[in-house]
Amino acid sequence: MSPSTRQTVLVTGASRGLGSAIALAFGRTGARVYVGYKNREREATDTVHGVEAAGGQAAALAFDVVLFDQRGCLSPRVVLFEGSRTGAQRLAIALADALRSWEVRVPRGQVSLDERAECTRYADTLTYTGEIVPAGSGMIGITPGEGALLLPPAGRNLHVIPVADAIASAENLSAHVTTFAVSGSDAQESALAQSLPSARPAKLGMMQCPAFDGPVDRRAPARSALTTFFNSLGRAEP
Repeated sequence: MSPSTRQTVLVTGASRGLGSAIALAFGRTGARVYVGYKNREREATDTVHGVEAAGGQAAALAFDVVLFDQRGCLSPRVVLFEGSRTGAQRLAIALADALRSWEVRVPRGQVSLDERAECTRYADTLTYTGEIVPAGSGMIGITPGEGALLLPPAGRNLHVIPVADAIASAENLSAHVTTFAVSGSDAQESALAQSLPSARPAKLGMMQCPAFDGPVDRRAPARSALTTFFNSLGRAEP
């Protein structure tokens, strides 16, 4: 099928079940299929591969409010790394690689002059108090666990802090934390929940799924995600 005659379709809820089956059926016709999903990235990726194996073309569109929609997160994101400074540096490098990889698929939107200035101030501060790992249009900041907390600016930015005891460190921040997730055991997650009684527990990768406690980017992420789909049809979004 030539590119000019290839059918383009959007299938929502296509990460599993009936939606995935419909996407695969279109793939067998040679169609270009956009796989819509909310937060099941692995399953959506499997559907994309299935469509491609069936002879079609495919790409996944996340309809969740995630760090990579438009500009990124408007709430400061801090990672408490229980371990050494060297371990925190390795984590920061891995996070930066992931941010750059995502940015190839979802370029960052426009940021205001004030937001750019805030990012510059953050980077300048880290020049003297810590270190920076570039991450595409964003950055990963690293500071020692002692001293005042340095919050990253809005956007695709994260701040990593190596600490000896993540639970105790989180408890000191309890008045400022609205949402948390744990990469560890169930016991650690339970202990952190007790230390942060006012915060909403979430799973890693789903921290900004509705309902989200705190400020969010309200610029219709699903509509923006559809821009590529409508552009492929040669018309603007409705």
